[in-house]
Amino acid sequence: MFVPKQAPPRAPSSPAPASPKTPQRARGDAGEDAAARYAQARGWPLVARNHRCKRGEIDLIVRDGQTLVFVEVKTRAAPGRGLQAVTWSKRRRLVLASLHYAGHHRVDLSATPCRFDVCEVWVGPQGKHQVRWHERAFDAEGLGLDL
Repeated sequence: MFVPKQAPPRAPSSPAPASPKTPQRARGDAGEDAAARYAQARGWPLVARNHRCKRGEIDLIVRDGQTLVFVEVKTRAAPGRGLQAVTWSKRRRLVLASLHYAGHHRVDLSATPCRFDVCEVWVGPQGKHQVRWHERAFDAEGLGLDL
């Protein structure tokens, strides 16, 4: 009679070592932290952070009353040009990522008002983060999406 050998137990796989944060990533994380604090200080509760899918990423999702707000955070060394950095293709990826979020979390977009904001963050003269929030920075029109 044939008795198969039992496979030896597998050693647990060790997680991949975390890659060190680049200065740009650390600055971006600090900017997102500052933007989240700013939103919460305005009474906008944080719903999600860094929602990722194959279509893109949303830095912050907050609630402004009944409105679901998808936020792109641009952290720069100096003020300005953050809004211009959100290109047509970036806007398109943000809208697609927001559709993924809504589907994944069963958000009824026909009943839930949404908007897309851009938050510019930079370090001011005293080393404190400064924030400029652009409400309704863009919408889904003209992005070549069949919504």
